Amino acid sequence: MAPPLYTPDQTSFDNLCDMAPVIDGAIVTKPLIDSPSVKQILFSMDKGQELSEHCAPFSATVAVLSGQIEFTIKDTGHTQTMGPNDWLIMKPSETHRVVATEPCCFLLTLLKK
Repeated sequence: MAPPLYTPDQTSFDNLCDMAPVIDGAIVTKPLIDSPSVKQILFSMDKGQELSEHCAPFSATVAVLSGQIEFTIKDTGHTQTMGPNDWLIMKPSETHRVVATEPCCFLLTLLKK
């Protein structure tokens, strides 16, 4: 993955979805910040693209900025359709998967500490 675009000690105004435009048939990732306490990664996914089941050792949040995803939590089997302005928080090590049901852009935040 590329190095982060920002450091926590700078100020910047940006349109996140413009930074990671949807590419036909692809998943785009843009690391925004990686500090000892937080890591943010911007994703864009074309319709039908999928992040297969995975987990992270940290609590995480997902904020959908545009489009639509289906977010599935493996342990409960719960699938939630998420669109613009929808947000979730997940406990550490929660196995999940993401499917883009429309071209979309979302922000993943990993809370490391």
